[in-house]
Amino acid sequence: MTEQNNTRFQIRLPIILAVTLAVGMFIGQQLPHFDKQIRLAPAYQPGGIASSIDEILRYIESRYVDTIKVNDLKTGAIDHLLEQLDPHSVYISPDELAAIEDEMSGDFEGIGIEFMMLDDTIQVVTPLSGGPSEAAGVLAGDRIVTINDSVVAGVKIDNGSIFKKLRGEKGSKVNLGIMRGREKKLRKYTITRDVIPVKSVDVAYMLDDRTAYVRITRFSARTYQEFMEAVRPLSEEKNMQDLVLDLRGNPGGYLEEATDLLSQFFPEGKLLV
Repeated sequence: MTEQNNTRFQIRLPIILAVTLAVGMFIGQQLPHFDKQIRLAPAYQPGGIASSIDEILRYIESRYVDTIKVNDLKTGAIDHLLEQLDPHSVYISPDELAAIEDEMSGDFEGIGIEFMMLDDTIQVVTPLSGGPSEAAGVLAGDRIVTINDSVVAGVKIDNGSIFKKLRGEKGSKVNLGIMRGREKKLRKYTITRDVIPVKSVDVAYMLDDRTAYVRITRFSARTYQEFMEAVRPLSEEKNMQDLVLDLRGNPGGYLEEATDLLSQFFPEGKLLV
C-alpha cells in the first residue's frame, strides 16, 4: 500500500467506524421491540452424526419404494430424540409455535386450557381463568383421553392436531372424556367454545391497610404491563407497603415478562434465573 493510499485509508477508517457504530446503535434500538417473541435457537451447523442423518434422509427419499414425506420423518426423529430427555423437553413445529404465540398475545376461540403432553396423554396444566373449561369443572392435572369420542391418549398425537380439535368457533361444542387422579371411570364433559381473553393479572386488591394481593395466572406478552397497571393504583392510592404475589397454577410463558416483573423487586445485576 502506498503512502497516499495509506493516508486515504486512515481518513476513511473513522468514517467506516462511525457508520459501523451507527448501524450497531440502530440495531440495538430495534432489538427491544422483539424481546417478547419466543427466542429460537441458532441453526445447528451440520457435522458428524448430523451429516449422517441428512445422508440417510436423502438416500431414503431417492431410493425408498413408497412415497414418503421427508419432513414428517425429520419431525418424528426430533420428537424421538427429545423423548430421551425429560417430559418437558418437546419440539414445537412452526404451526404449533404460531398457535402458541396467538394464545399468548391475543384473544382466541377455544375451550380455554393450558396443556402438555405427558406419556402420550394430554394433561391439563391449568384451565384458564374465566374460560369455559374452568366453568365446566375441568381441573389442573386432568388427563384428556377422548375428544368427540375419538381416542387421543396413547396414539402419538401432535400438538398441532390437538389445537385443531380443541379450538373452534365461539358457540360450537366439544365433548371431552377425562380421567382424574386415580379414578377408574371416565368423566364426560360437553364444553361450549368461547372467546378466551388472554389476561394474566386477574386479581389485584388490598388484603389490609398495608398488604396488597396480586394473582398472575401466566406470563403472556402483556403480563408486565398488566402488573404495573394493577399495582400502581394500589401503591399511589391505597398506600401499599407489602405485596403477596400469587403464582399458584401459573404454567409459565415468556421469560422476558417474568424477568421484567422481577426487576421491580431486585437490584440490577442480580442473578434471577
